[in-house]
Amino acid sequence: MLLTVLSLRMLHHDIVSWGSMDGALVHCSEWVG
Repeated sequence: MLLTVLSLRMLHHDIVSWGSMDGALVHCSEWVG
């Protein structure tokens, strides 16, 4: 559960930093894959 929360927080930070949902999705897929 904690890892999920941290992951969501990191993903949210990435979206805000890049201002790009596509960039965040690419970053997320890199983490998963």
